[in-house]
Amino acid sequence: MDDIQARLVRNPPSLSICVSLSAACSSWLLPVPPPHTQLRLAQGTAKKTSLVARALGPANASSQLIPCIDEEIDKCPDDELLACLAAELGQLRDLVADKSDLLPTLEKLCKADETLVRQAAVESLRHIGSTMSADQINGSIVPLVQRLLGEAWWTSKVSAAGLLATAYPLAAPETQAALKGSLPAITKDETPMVRRAVASNLGALCAVLEPDCVLRDLFPSFNKLANDDQDSVRILTFGSCVQMCSTQPAAQCTEFIHPAIENFAKDKSWRVRLEVAKSLVALVDAIPGELPVTICRNLLQDPELDVRRHTLEQVPNVLTANPAVAESSGILGAVADLADVDMDMPNAGLMKTSLAKQSLQLTTIVGTELTTSHIVPIVVKLIQEDAIEIRIAVLEGWTDMVKSAGGDLMLSALPLAVLAEDQSWRVRRSFLEGVPFLAESADRGEFNSTVLPLLTNAAENDEVGSVREAAFQVLADLVPIFGDEFATKTSLPLIRSLAGNGTFGMRISACQV
Repeated sequence: MDDIQARLVRNPPSLSICVSLSAACSSWLLPVPPPHTQLRLAQGTAKKTSLVARALGPANASSQLIPCIDEEIDKCPDDELLACLAAELGQLRDLVADKSDLLPTLEKLCKADETLVRQAAVESLRHIGSTMSADQINGSIVPLVQRLLGEAWWTSKVSAAGLLATAYPLAAPETQAALKGSLPAITKDETPMVRRAVASNLGALCAVLEPDCVLRDLFPSFNKLANDDQDSVRILTFGSCVQMCSTQPAAQCTEFIHPAIENFAKDKSWRVRLEVAKSLVALVDAIPGELPVTICRNLLQDPELDVRRHTLEQVPNVLTANPAVAESSGILGAVADLADVDMDMPNAGLMKTSLAKQSLQLTTIVGTELTTSHIVPIVVKLIQEDAIEIRIAVLEGWTDMVKSAGGDLMLSALPLAVLAEDQSWRVRRSFLEGVPFLAESADRGEFNSTVLPLLTNAAENDEVGSVREAAFQVLADLVPIFGDEFATKTSLPLIRSLAGNGTFGMRISACQV
């Protein structure tokens, strides 16, 4: 087989021979393939286009393979196959005689109605253009973009918007002026899909424009898109804002971009505000100072519960970058208010489950004092909720709070007896798993009078085997903490009592111990 492949590379066959051999093999292996199998085979063949091009050589790939693909594209009814071919054409960049030979076929795919096909074609054109010289850009990519911009149908303009940043940097000065001049027209296009394409590519275009051109040519389009009547356009414009913050001078960001981000955080559409909430971590990285903290606090008080929930999930990251403002910014107060949300509201259970997880994560960030004053009251409220998932979320991470606030505070603040006797065995087991951490930091006498009776009761009387096993595991974990005397006076007597119990499940637990 290796010898055959070596001979094929030295003496590449013509395309017709490759196609005939492939067809004969397919017919022999699968005489009458069903339609879904035909599509799968076609996609598998398309993904090996670069292998065929390598075997044919650059000259034959340009003269035979590319025309063959172009002909098949005109007849292909399947969008997934077209997208696969569009992606593979970009990989032929170094396998053809001239990169520009690939452009007519990709230009045709840039006009396809299916978004997946257009995106693959545009990405391939970017890949090809990234290695082109200035002469090649001006001779092939720039005319292609201008033709797409001149088309009446919206699909061509969408693809052109994605290629502006590829064509602009090496274009001739007069061509650069024309490309910049096309921005206002496509920004005002009546088709929302075109405006969305411009909005999503503003960040990439901003990175290649000169600073004075950004102010003069780009920001007018940016402001128009930021105030578009379609919330989907505004969402994509906000996404470009974050990119622009990392490429533009601080003065321009402060004057133009930061106010726009503030407005997005107050947008009339909850979908836009939700996108801001999801991007808070990126904002913290891109914008120094108090702006991300202020936006975070305001979104925690948003009328829409989903916006508050997604904001809450970003709070630990925001405060990790700005730990000194945890209390003064009002974020902890806004987090505490979420514990009072009515459970009858849609998705309130999801929000409070997230509140339990994020609050306990905050204990490692804000320190002992703020944990005691802000986080512990939140946890006490959440433990009293009827939803089992909320109580379990609290207990899964309460060891962090024990380490931060100390065991003595936990013994006095939390209703441990309620947790140890909860109707859900999962809650009871989760409670037991955190007992060793309490023992390490709590007063021994207080622990013996408060927690130890709950532990021994679970080991002796709980009807669920996994809870009893967890209780005995805790008794074993307490021996290194309290010493051999604890094992002699507490653990061994319990084992003896279980060994003589009339219930076989209890005797099994004794054997396991």
